[in-house]
Amino acid sequence: MTTNPGSPVPSRNRAAVLAIGSELLSGQTVNSNASWISTRLVDLGFEVVRHHVVDDIDIDIRSGLDSLAPVADTLIVTGGLGPTSDDLTRQAVAMWCGLPLKYDDASWQHIVEIFARMQRSVPETNKQQCYFPETARVLTNRAGTANAFTVQAKSKEVWVLPGPPHEVSAIWEDHVHPTLRDRVPEPSRRRLLSWRTIGRGESHLAEHIGPLLKDRKNLEIAYRAHAPFVELKIRYLPADQASTLELAEKITAALAPWLYEINDQDVPSELLERMSRFKSIEVWDGVTQ
Repeated sequence: MTTNPGSPVPSRNRAAVLAIGSELLSGQTVNSNASWISTRLVDLGFEVVRHHVVDDIDIDIRSGLDSLAPVADTLIVTGGLGPTSDDLTRQAVAMWCGLPLKYDDASWQHIVEIFARMQRSVPETNKQQCYFPETARVLTNRAGTANAFTVQAKSKEVWVLPGPPHEVSAIWEDHVHPTLRDRVPEPSRRRLLSWRTIGRGESHLAEHIGPLLKDRKNLEIAYRAHAPFVELKIRYLPADQASTLELAEKITAALAPWLYEINDQDVPSELLERMSRFKSIEVWDGVTQ
């Protein structure tokens, strides 16, 4: 991928994602949380600047936070909130924040209720999931036993979520999104335009439309090749909308011979929708022998 960083723009909240787990480092589990969270942060106007993955080791977790804190205002941490001995995230985050852990009885009752619904007794080890940094706000997890938390420390906003993706999405919907949705002012939120092409290589495409994009320092421009497609993406500020949409018309015309989809267009779905209007369809294959 190639990018054009553009000229300085109004300050945006910068965010970073720290994923914790040996299974991520070994490749046993794909770090889908980072992609999912980043997509939603960008939709809210945040600039996601780093993804880090570290092992379930106390010093590694704290080192990960140390490396992200200088470049981001909001830190999203996932994983390591379980009830076993290798779940060390809450302890490491508390130590990084310089705060003692405090027991939260409401979190214990939350766990007891979940086990009661399953008609099972609660292992004593689950009490580990009831400790949080002293000044943290506990975030109820309707999808699992591990309540999340958010805490302010070192002039950073830290959100600590469990690892299972369905629990991340539940906590995001209930707690994170309502808090962050108005954080970045609308004038500072970049909007996205995209073109998906087929039949032309990334370098040829860039060469073809390069003159149109020359000196567009106010735009963030990126190419992404993923066979058989090459995508062009442009992000712009609302203040530049008129000139950018005018440019978009020229780009669409220039890419017309290879254009497959524009913005949120879904050609396969559109084709199915149009086909459904007919009682019968005849397919003629003039290529396959």
